[in-house]
Amino acid sequence: MSHQQPGYQQPGYQQSGYPVARRSGGTLVVIGVLLVLIGIVAGGALYVSGKQNYSSKVKNLVTQSGALSGCVTDLTFEKPGMYTLYYVSKGSVRINGANDGCASADVVPVAADPNPPEIALKLTNSDGKTLRLSAPASSTVIRDSGVVAEPYRQVNISVVGDYQLEVASPDTGLPFALGVGPAINKTSSLLALVVGLVGVVFGAGAVLLGLAQGTGTAASPGYGAPYQQSPAQPPSASPPRQAAYPAQPQRPAMAPPVQRPAQPGAQRPTQAPGARPQQVPPTVRQPQQGGAAPTVRQPQQPASVPPPVQRDAQQRPQQPGTGLPPIVSSLDESGSISSPPPTQRMPSSGWERQPAPPPTRPLTSQRPVPPPPDPDEDSD
Repeated sequence: MSHQQPGYQQPGYQQSGYPVARRSGGTLVVIGVLLVLIGIVAGGALYVSGKQNYSSKVKNLVTQSGALSGCVTDLTFEKPGMYTLYYVSKGSVRINGANDGCASADVVPVAADPNPPEIALKLTNSDGKTLRLSAPASSTVIRDSGVVAEPYRQVNISVVGDYQLEVASPDTGLPFALGVGPAINKTSSLLALVVGLVGVVFGAGAVLLGLAQGTGTAASPGYGAPYQQSPAQPPSASPPRQAAYPAQPQRPAMAPPVQRPAQPGAQRPTQAPGARPQQVPPTVRQPQQGGAAPTVRQPQQPASVPPPVQRDAQQRPQQPGTGLPPIVSSLDESGSISSPPPTQRMPSSGWERQPAPPPTRPLTSQRPVPPPPDPDEDSD
């Protein structure tokens, strides 16, 4: 098993992530929260604004255009339109009467019967022309800022200018007042409620959709502190490699040849089948006394062959699986290798391969060349 050696890691900059942009889920959550807040704030603002506007109109009705019963009051209309005369049974009224006792710089508190009595009203312009008064279209009672008022009559002013209002009524002992101004409608909170609900519903839907998509942040690679080396990873064992070729069966180990000492009278060892015969050194005869030494030719050295196994021919076992006696070769008197007599093949069960007999090649015995005859001896 081989292990991967940890390599050298060059120190560098460590990457770090920082948020760059929110995903679509986070954006929807933010938008939803903003819509909810906008809906609540807008609805509340509309409700508060309507209440303030309503209260302001009621106060102006009794403080700027009040007329007491039994008085003639000067009125100034700056805009044409439909105006309403309210019967004020409770509140503090500032009057501006033309006759004595009907003009006062201070506010006058009134507390009369909530049900209006029979009142005689007369409205004339600067030319002395009397205008026609009609019943109001609405009978909604106004109750705000300590003032209780009810629509009594209405008039259409087509020409702006100064007018006089004369109020005559039976003496009941309880003073009342008349307020003149545009029709005051109570501000409905329905609009504020609708605006608030729309913002809350859409905002909640956006928040739920954003939570369903996820609120993670996308991180982009950055650079951290320099020269920070990451911790070395432990060596991991590589998977064993498979051989490119199928594994071959292992051959049994062959024991080294054993050399045994030769016994007296034993024949020379045989050669292995198919091996070249070993060259035998030539026999050199000694020349006669007084003669010249013969010239001996050395045979060429054959190719190197492995030495034969030195075994005793008598103790050599039979060839396995053949049932044949051992092959014994010997040298004859002429120096040639004599082959053993052919052996008879023993019958066996089945086909068996017989080893081929070793080739024989006679070796010529190198004999010394006799010296040339001496002419002196021939003459004798």
